Amino acid sequence: MEPGGAKGKDARERRRGAIEAASAVARRLAIECSHPTILKDANNTIVHLAPAPVVAKVGTTMIRQQALALLERELSIGLHLASRQAPIAPPTSSVPPGPHSHGATVLTLWELRDHDPDRNFEPALLAAALKRFHEAFAGYPGELPAFTGQVEEAGSVLSDPSRTPTLPQDDREFLQVVQRRMLDSLGAFDFPAQPLHGEPHLDGNILRTAEGPVFVDFEAACIGPKEWDLTSLGGEVASFYPPIDSALLKILNLTRSLCVATWCWMQPERAPEVAEAAYFHLSRLRDVLGGRS
Repeated sequence: MEPGGAKGKDARERRRGAIEAASAVARRLAIECSHPTILKDANNTIVHLAPAPVVAKVGTTMIRQQALALLERELSIGLHLASRQAPIAPPTSSVPPGPHSHGATVLTLWELRDHDPDRNFEPALLAAALKRFHEAFAGYPGELPAFTGQVEEAGSVLSDPSRTPTLPQDDREFLQVVQRRMLDSLGAFDFPAQPLHGEPHLDGNILRTAEGPVFVDFEAACIGPKEWDLTSLGGEVASFYPPIDSALLKILNLTRSLCVATWCWMQPERAPEVAEAAYFHLSRLRDVLGGRS
């Protein structure tokens, strides 16, 4: 059931707009799409142009100019990875992948992949898939931001209460101190940097297919240590991807929680899983740091 009130209405309007834009682009490209279906509505809205094996990623989070720039870069990354046989769901090849526009909305088109959320993968298999992804991403010719930019942006968000209006003030102050501490701690490490997925988690950015793990959503791609990607997959996976700097991984695990908590507190009403992550990562930081920093 959709939540009530203004926020529930906003969510319904956002999803309606995403389906309208995706359907309009499908008609323009002669894609068979009789019953478009929303697969995910978190940072952006993902629409399956059913029954065609095509997925539209609709930029519903940001203004058009920002969404267009991010989607263009993501397509460039997807095409590079696909050309090197990375384990990804690639941009469509049967029709131009985009970016396409419908009014003020922009979107890109990707190939549909089977996904069973109940399918489990062994840590060794996830580690091997991530290593293949990293190897394929190496040599990407485009520009990528440093992963620390996400940590710095978290500080900017936390310094403006209007961007996280429902975050209690004491929690905001706690996260601000954690953010400064994480940046200081990271400055003490010297690590080789490489192109990274940025957010390779199993809650939507890695599809659980019969053929194995398949990576999607490259908006957070960045340059940094491989340990940054491993923080999204857990310690068991990291143990199958040597060599690992365990001290760096520990700091990055806390840094990941800081970033996720900050982003999710910006819009906890977006989806139940967003609200859950907002509380979980804030609580994790307090548990690990004892409410201190």
